[in-house]
Formats: sequence, C-alpha cells, structure tokens
Amino acid sequence: WAGLFVSLLYFCFLFLQIDKQVLIKNIKRMLIIFVSLTILFIVWPKSPVGENSSPIGRITEIQLAKEVYSPLHQRFLIWLCGFDMVKEKFFTGKGWGLFELFYPFYQGKYLFIKKLSHRTHANNAHNEILEVWSQTGTIGLGLYFLFILTFFVYSYKLTKVQQDVYKKMLIVALSSSILAMLVDNLLNVTIHFCVPAFLYFFNLGVLPTFDHTRKQKTVNLSNSATIFVIFVGLLIIIKLFLNFLGEINYFKGFKYSKRNELQLALYYLSKANKFQRYEVNNNYELANTYARLKRHEEAIYYYYEALASNCGYDEIHFNLATVLMQKQDIQQAKLHYTQSLFINPLSKDAYAALGSLFLTDVEENLLAGIKLFEQATKVFPLEKDFYNNLGYLYIKNGQEYKALECYQKALEIDPNFEYARRNYTTLVKKLGIKDDIISFYNTSLQQIIKDVEQKKFDDAEQKCYNVLKVFPNDVTTKFYLANIYFSKGLLDKAINIYKQLLHLQPDNLNIRYNLAIALLRQKNFVEAEEHLNYILSKQPDNNLVKEQLNQIQRMKNF
Repeated sequence: WAGLFVSLLYFCFLFLQIDKQVLIKNIKRMLIIFVSLTILFIVWPKSPVGENSSPIGRITEIQLAKEVYSPLHQRFLIWLCGFDMVKEKFFTGKGWGLFELFYPFYQGKYLFIKKLSHRTHANNAHNEILEVWSQTGTIGLGLYFLFILTFFVYSYKLTKVQQDVYKKMLIVALSSSILAMLVDNLLNVTIHFCVPAFLYFFNLGVLPTFDHTRKQKTVNLSNSATIFVIFVGLLIIIKLFLNFLGEINYFKGFKYSKRNELQLALYYLSKANKFQRYEVNNNYELANTYARLKRHEEAIYYYYEALASNCGYDEIHFNLATVLMQKQDIQQAKLHYTQSLFINPLSKDAYAALGSLFLTDVEENLLAGIKLFEQATKVFPLEKDFYNNLGYLYIKNGQEYKALECYQKALEIDPNFEYARRNYTTLVKKLGIKDDIISFYNTSLQQIIKDVEQKKFDDAEQKCYNVLKVFPNDVTTKFYLANIYFSKGLLDKAINIYKQLLHLQPDNLNIRYNLAIALLRQKNFVEAEEHLNYILSKQPDNNLVKEQLNQIQRMKNF
C-alpha cells in the first residue's frame, strides 16, 4: 500500500513536469482512482489465511511496537544481521543468493535482547538495500543504484520524446510500478518471490519497447549450436522434472514419518534423495528416520548431507549430536551441540544435552560447564535443574557460596526439589549457616497449619505472604493461601489461585475439589459440576463427590 501511494505521487509529479495538460484533462479520473483506492484500503478485509491483519489493522497495531511486535522486531533482527555481513565483507559482500545460508550464524548474539528474541530463518533481508549490500558488497550496491538511476532517467527521457499521450501514460505507469515495488521492498521481499518478481522484471523489460531508436539484433545459430542449445534445454527440463519427483516423494515420506510408519517413510525419502540429493529438508527427515530405526551410521551420513545443503539449522546439529552421543563419539557430539547453541542460544534442550555431556567428565569440562550453565540460567531463570547443576560445578571449582546461591535459587523455584534440598542442606551444615531457607520454610508451614487449625486465618495469611516472598512459586503455600481465602469468604481470590494451581497441576484432585466447592458457594453449578465429574471419573467410589453432585442436582431443581 505504501508503494502504491508513492507510485501514484510519482505518476502525478512526472506528468506535472512533462505534460501538465494531460493531468489536468484527467484530473477527475485521477481523483476517482485515488478515492476508490483509499476506500479499498479502508475496507480491505483481514486475510483468512494465517494471522495477517487488514491494512488498517497494520496501522493500529503499530502501538504494539512499544513492547515485542514480531513483524517489526524480527525485521530489526534481520537488518542488524545483514549489516553485520556488510561490515564483514564491505566491498564484495557474502555472495549473491547466500543470505539465508549465512544469516543463522549472525542472529545468535542478538537473541538475548528481549525484543529481538523471536528468532527466524530469514530467506531474505526484508530490505532491498541491505539485500544487495550484504550479498554483493558496496561495489554491487553501487552498480545496483547505477542501474536503478539509469532506468528512471531513461524512462523520463523516453516519456518526453513520445508524441502519443497514451504511450506516455504507459511508460510513466511502467516506471511507477517499478518504483512501487522498490518502495515495498524497503520492508518486504516481493521482488524475490516468483510471481511478483516476474511482473517486476517483465515491466523492466517492456519499457524499452517504446524506444523507436533501439537496435535489434538477430542471433543466427549454426546447426550444431542449435542442437547443443536444445540438448542443454532438455537437460534443464529433465533436472526440473526430477526435482519435482523428489518433492512428491519427500512429502509422501514426511507424511508416513509423522504417522510413525518408518519403513514406508524410508522408502519414499530414499527415492526423493535419489531425485535431488542436496535438498536439506529431505535429507534431514531421512536422517531422522534412520535415527528412529537405530541405524546410526546412515543417520549420521544423511545429517551431514543435510548440513552440506544448509548448515544453518540448529535442529540438524542437535539431532546429529544426539546420535553421535549414542555412538559414544563424545567429542563430535560436543562440537555439534555447541554449534546448535551458537545458532540458537534459546534452546533449553541443547543446554541440557551439552550440560549432561560436560557433567560426565567434570575435570575436563569444569570451566566450560560453568560458563554454559551461567548462560543457561540467564536465558531460563525459572529452570531449577540448571541452577542445581551450576551449584554442583561451583562446588567442584571451590566457589561454595556461589553454589549456595544456586541451590537457594533452585529451591525458590521449587521448595520440594529433592536434589537441591539435599545439596543445600549439606552445604549449609558445612558452612555453618544457621538461618537457612529450608528451616524457615518447614517452620513456616508448621505455623501456618497450626494457625489454620486454631482458625487464626489472618495470622496464617500473613505467614503465607512471608513464605511466598522467598518461594514465589511454591504450590503448597499457594494452596494453603487459597484455602484461607475460602475460609474467610474471599471466594474470588480463592478461585483465582485454585485455577492458577490447577493449570500447573491439572491432575491434582485436591485442588480441583476445593475449586469445585468454591464455585458451588458462588452458585456456579455448571463449572462446579464439571470439576466434580472429572474427579469422579478418576475416583468412581468417591462418595463425598457423589454427594456434592446430588446436592447440585437438588439445588438446580429447587
């Protein structure tokens, strides 16, 4: 839409310079077109496919850019990576058509920034200047600008020499369409997709046909040259046909793979590989199939084949490392887990897998393991296992107070995490610390239970708050707090906590039962009955639940 608006302005401006009378004569038509396009812009509906907004919606949602707004911030991420490529190869660029292959190795460092954390596989730069600059360098960008400048100067001069008004309008329209596409591609990639790219280059090529001074040359091929050209053309057609067959077999194999019909998947994916050997998706899926069949040698071979096609997929490195680990090739497994994390430093599975390898040989990997888990805890601050593992490595490195902080953090996430409890208790005793959080937690829970039994709900509530300051994610304390709210008649607060806890532990029947009773008190019979029926499906002999359901029926009938 922005490109269309700019091209209309360019169209009008050019006619003001070249032939003002044409514009004046057609002013009504121009206004009708402009008003019609404005109305079309306003009423254009949201796309039924995907989550694309309407044009007006795109404008109104810009306010989301204050936080994390994927359409904008993903572009920022891509542009930063593209400019890094420019800085690395300022004059010559990374090579035309290679943006997608190099991009994954540049984005990792930016993913730690919250607004840029929506990683992507960027096929293109989403900015035509950076697209050309990053791949062909400053030399290529200069030539590209020269080409564009030459085109518009040529189209301007071509318009001026035309006597036919209709031809003038066609030439200006063609050059305006090129400008529209270029403006659109400051934020988009339409020039690099088949259909719009065809129209773009078609319009570029059509424009010179209005030049009566152009020279046309006819190339006469000899018989042998003609045969050679036909032969090459046939080879290209055959190659494209084989690629098409490869795609057909790939999708068949992919379908069977997802159905867990591995032998059929293997048959079709192997056929696809014969038709087009260097297709990354097929080779990756073929390797996964071999891995699931425990045929490790073939799996490793095809993972490397996939990487030969495109080595920028972290999941290929991860799966390859997993198979290598199963074959006890630890060094290569470490290498590919590390590569996976370099490409995608937000992968929890990769931190856990590489960390487990480091922990199998702490002496060799102590410092590397510490750095790994320090980064892991920054990326996943609520992952208790990472803190526990980091604490263990700190102890091995003689950093006991740092280890204590890690164990405490793990317990703040989950006070019932047995490994961290045991490690924390042992370390507290060793360091001679008396006021430890485990003692505080146990004592506080005992006091809360005692206060509830004595119906001192206000005191119990305050003690719950104190515990939750230290252990904000403790389910047990939150459950007690919800029960206290229920006892005090604060049903909305109680129900809110019960629902939060049920989301975390959907199979906890005690939480579900208390929620049902609270809903029953609010006369929300439908939801209460739903939860009670769920409990009864798990405990068919629960007479208490049966009685509550009978009570609901009586109250409904009353």
